[in-house]
Amino acid sequence: MYREIYDTEGNVLIHIEYFHDHGTDAVGKLAPDAFPRFRTCMSKLHETYGKYASYVLESVTSMALSSRKFDELVLNVGAREPRQHYARATEDLEEFLCMRLPALTYNVGVSLHASREKDEVSETFVRNLAAPGRLSNRHQLAAYWPEVYRAYAAVANPTDPKSEVLHLLQTKLGRIDGEQWFAATQIDPPHPCWNNYESLWCAGGTPEPKCLHVLVYGDTGAGKSAFLASMPKPMYVLCFDGLGKEEPFLKYGEDGGLRYE
Repeated sequence: MYREIYDTEGNVLIHIEYFHDHGTDAVGKLAPDAFPRFRTCMSKLHETYGKYASYVLESVTSMALSSRKFDELVLNVGAREPRQHYARATEDLEEFLCMRLPALTYNVGVSLHASREKDEVSETFVRNLAAPGRLSNRHQLAAYWPEVYRAYAAVANPTDPKSEVLHLLQTKLGRIDGEQWFAATQIDPPHPCWNNYESLWCAGGTPEPKCLHVLVYGDTGAGKSAFLASMPKPMYVLCFDGLGKEEPFLKYGEDGGLRYE
């Protein structure tokens, strides 16, 4: 299942490939198959090189669930130790998040949710990337990505109940709203930054856009997809999230609607 967004001249601006499981039966036509379809897609991704400027994965949370259910209901049915399924999901995500996607010589963006863990050095709680198993350690996952941003919403004037809500990016490690949030950068964008790709380059240490490899994380509704949708076009989106979560991508052109192949 996929959909395409077109520019005014009929060219593909955004291609969204969906990886959904429509059932959870252990056998039969409703057996989970989203993750093996994703593997097949990734094995053919080289055929799209030069056609797209950016590749986006939405999102790590949904991808981990898909991998785990495929192991539980297809590959490793009847396992007595449920932790085996979680371990399989960690192995799968490590392959793609630490090896395959960071190696692409194009813009790459991945969305994640936020977790809360205790930092061994400062002995304080730090909000961090949410990922399964050992990937939940930010040093394990973020080591492969030069840019790690936190998407968040803030009220322009906290004393005014009708004040505008601003969507921003935290691009450096720091304390916001009373909590310590992890972030990292090599390009030195503004901090904080407006929640779009162009704002990364309007000030700071890098005068013009370069190939961007970025993990963007935050709480639900923080604007992660909106930021990723603003990255250079044409764009290829690998979508594990449910229908409707791709809405920020649809505003950039004419929606060709869902298609099946």
